[in-house]
Amino acid sequence: MFPVELKQVILSIQHLLTLGFKSTSNQLDSAGGTLVHQVFSYILHPVEGVPKLTLVSPFAGAYMMALWARLIDGKGSLLLANDRRGDMIEAATGIY
Repeated sequence: MFPVELKQVILSIQHLLTLGFKSTSNQLDSAGGTLVHQVFSYILHPVEGVPKLTLVSPFAGAYMMALWARLIDGKGSLLLANDRRGDMIEAATGIY
């Protein structure tokens, strides 16, 4: 239940950083993308009651897998599309 998972992932990331791991050497990974999305949203808009995450450099990357998405739409375009059945990000959002 939110924000328990967010607290856990923020504390985990902060713990790795205090051990000397660099964020530029680490990639966030989340099946479904929810936790990665929560972390990025939290960085932009902190949530009361969730520990502070202190980053001095960006992450190396992020992997957000949406099981209902496919990379080619019905017209053969390389877009993330899913016929409105689940999670999706449109090309304009990715470019932005």
